[in-house]
Amino acid sequence: MMVLLSVKKKYCDLIMQGTKQFEFRKRLPSGLQKGDQVALYCTQPTSMVVACVDVADVIQATPQTLWKRTSFAAGITHKYFSEYFYASHSANAIQIGEIHKLKKPLSLLSIRGNATPPQSFLYLSDEEAAKVRANAIVVKRNITVFIGGVHGVGKTTFLDGVLKPLGFATFSASDLIKRHKQMIRKDKTVSDIAGNRKDLIVESSKEAARHRLYALDGHFTLLSSEREVQPIPIEVFASLKPDCMILLLDSCEQIQMRLMARDGTKWSKALINSFLREEERQATKVAASLKIPLFRVPETNTLSLMRIKAFIGDVIQNKFNASINIKSRELS
Repeated sequence: MMVLLSVKKKYCDLIMQGTKQFEFRKRLPSGLQKGDQVALYCTQPTSMVVACVDVADVIQATPQTLWKRTSFAAGITHKYFSEYFYASHSANAIQIGEIHKLKKPLSLLSIRGNATPPQSFLYLSDEEAAKVRANAIVVKRNITVFIGGVHGVGKTTFLDGVLKPLGFATFSASDLIKRHKQMIRKDKTVSDIAGNRKDLIVESSKEAARHRLYALDGHFTLLSSEREVQPIPIEVFASLKPDCMILLLDSCEQIQMRLMARDGTKWSKALINSFLREEERQATKVAASLKIPLFRVPETNTLSLMRIKAFIGDVIQNKFNASINIKSRELS
């Protein structure tokens, strides 16, 4: 299904730029769901259909909850959002997926034989939708976040509790590698480090191309079969092409308890401390070499969702707007 939405020019520009990843509506087209498409009718002075976008998700919640989930890339101020949904008990947002820019903007007359724009939205027939798609080319506006940390630091919890609710498609490096072969042992040592790197780069590139917001969790260092901590080469991260990195840290005692509860294995404090030290050292080195921002979380129980969202929002603005400079941060 393709629905045509009337969108103000300044917001069309932000969607096309990539900094506005959600389109807000008091009322959604009936039946609109993930996988459908939305044609953007850019209002005056353009008065043309300029693009169609894939629907990555349809979100319905209270205004307060919706703002918490989408504020990092809303493309509008909280004041405007509050005024728009004033007295509303529920609010809706369309999460923007892949963007398909029209090679040449189309008039409504050329698509529908009717030049009257909709007040909010209208449904396009299959024939009308085909006219839009035939004139479209994909514009890549993807964001990749790499989340690093030693085993047992809480990366999965972070992905599920922080990034998934923001609309990120989340994957672990180990799961992507296992698509090819089973190389990671129960004791977390790795026997074929070089081969795993190649598999990870191939599989991660596929997923990054499929998702507008993509998060990968992994490590900056690995434990060899000789139980030696080895840094992952910077070239691997250059191939993964992250836009930013988040490093999760925690106390040795917390990590030790999690590993025991999760895997039934007891790691020595000396090994965990060595792993933590080398993980942070390599993360800092990778961020500096690739010139991308690094966000440190010293302890998972100090995690501030608001600050993480602000950081990711700044990364999006920086990538597609290039008007601000983001420095590496630490959550304290």
